[in-house]
Amino acid sequence: MNHRIIEFDPLIEGVLIKRYKRFLADIRIESGEVVTAHCANTGPMKGLLSEGAKVRISVSTSPKRKLPFTWEQICVLDAKNEEVWVGINTLFANKLIKKVIEKNLLKHLIGEIETIKSEVPYGKDKKVELTFF
Repeated sequence: MNHRIIEFDPLIEGVLIKRYKRFLADIRIESGEVVTAHCANTGPMKGLLSEGAKVRISVSTSPKRKLPFTWEQICVLDAKNEEVWVGINTLFANKLIKKVIEKNLLKHLIGEIETIKSEVPYGKDKKVELTFF
């Protein structure tokens, strides 16, 4: 039985050189090439950011993207001084919960879900979008 909720393409490992302008990070990948990756996490990520840390990035072939790489994970040391991979892509949580709902994994807790809408316009002029996923 497959318990995976989401299937991933392989991630590329590298080393964080620096993060800047909130949305960008320079990463040296195993080939020695330095690439710029999109960082979806706009927060300061205090306690996570450490230049020289191991990181993992994904690759997109979409021609609509400005950058083909997205920073997905960073490796940090836990309280026992053991390496732990931490997901930093804040968009992943929405993808995960959508898949959980689609696979009826919450049915026993909240019942049947008939419709999933990712962005719902609301407000007086319906110009503001409420994002669930």
